[in-house]
Amino acid sequence: MEEKVLQKYLEKLLQIQARPTHFGEQDFRIALSELNLTAEEKKALEQEFEQRFKLGSNYYQAKNYDKAIAQLETAKAIEPYHLACHLLLTDAYKLRYLAEHKPADYERSLALCQEGLRLQSHNPFFSGVETAIEKYQQGRHQLRWAMLGLFPLAGLLLAGLYFGAQANLSSSALLAMTLGFSLFVAAFSASFYWHYAKRKKALKRERISLKFVPKK
Repeated sequence: MEEKVLQKYLEKLLQIQARPTHFGEQDFRIALSELNLTAEEKKALEQEFEQRFKLGSNYYQAKNYDKAIAQLETAKAIEPYHLACHLLLTDAYKLRYLAEHKPADYERSLALCQEGLRLQSHNPFFSGVETAIEKYQQGRHQLRWAMLGLFPLAGLLLAGLYFGAQANLSSSALLAMTLGFSLFVAAFSASFYWHYAKRKKALKRERISLKFVPKK
């Protein structure tokens, strides 16, 4: 389709989305009538959406989330109330976040979940991902701080061994001290990692139904 038509359409969408009043789908359709698009232009927009959505879906199935997101973002910009497109885009951002942990993907995933719940308040996928991704993010932060906390603990062990040696403690006592500390560190690290892994698994379980993924 002509780039001018698509550009004009997307600019109008931005104007509508910038309005202070939240628009429902029906209000959105009425507002778009202000564009006075011809039948040919409307058909071209529909075809553009279908092409972008299909390409994005194919990339999604191929696990190429960068290209999937690029296509699906354009498709969503053309048709903001298309549920299947919204679901695929949310899942693509979530999966890329799991792989790369980019803060922008985390923020976009949350924003899409909140938009999705406005589209369909009872949808368990959006509510599930919103909860799971926040818990996963918390788990990542907790694990990071736990790992950083090992450095001062290691310093305490070295100090204990040094002063123990100065106090002429036996080798068996120093060995017991080292072993006890190692067991404590292992348990400390394992507990945080277990919580992190559990939350990651919970986030991975939040998947969309395959019925929303168009066939290639």
